[in-house]
Amino acid sequence: MPLVRSSSGHLHGGTVSFERLWLADELQAALEPTPTVSPTLLAVPVDLGDVVDALRGDATFGGGRLDLRTGEVILNPPFAELGLEEEDEGESEDRLTIEPLGSRPGYRDMERFIATCHDTRTANRLSRAIDGKGAFRRFRVTLESWPELENSWYRYDEERWRGRAREFLADAGYRAAPDPSPPGD
Repeated sequence: MPLVRSSSGHLHGGTVSFERLWLADELQAALEPTPTVSPTLLAVPVDLGDVVDALRGDATFGGGRLDLRTGEVILNPPFAELGLEEEDEGESEDRLTIEPLGSRPGYRDMERFIATCHDTRTANRLSRAIDGKGAFRRFRVTLESWPELENSWYRYDEERWRGRAREFLADAGYRAAPDPSPPGD
C-alpha cells in the first residue's frame, strides 16, 4: 500500500512525497535574500552534494576541503589522518576544511524517520533493524520490503544531509550560490 505523510507527520496509505520539501528548498535557495538566508553570507559556487559527500563518513572515510574561489570540494583520501599521503599546502583563506560528522547524525535520522511510520508493525521492524552493530545495513535491507517507504527514506536522508551542508556553510559565513544553469540542463 502506498504511504503519505499526514498533517500530524505520520505515514499512511497514499503516496509519500518529499518532492515538495525538495522543491521548496530549491526555490528558497534561488531567492535572494530570503528570511532564512542572511544577505551577509558570502555565496560560493559549490554543489551541496559535494559538501554532503565530505560531511558523511568518519575520520577514515570522510572530510575534505572546499576551495572557496572555485567551489570545488577536494575529498580527503582514505587514511589521510595517518600521514600516509603527500602533504597538502594546508589551510589558506581560500579553503575551508570540512570535518566529517561521523555516523551519529545518520543514526538519528533513521530514528526520526521510524518515528514517522504510522504502521506500528513497520516501525517495530525498522526499530529492531537499527539495534546494534550493522544498523545501517540492516535498516537498508529491511526497508527493501517496502519500496515506496524505501524511496521516501532516501529522499528524506538526502534532504537531511543537504540541510547539514547548508548549516555547515552558514556557520562558516557562506552559502551555496544558486546554480546559474536553467532547470533541466
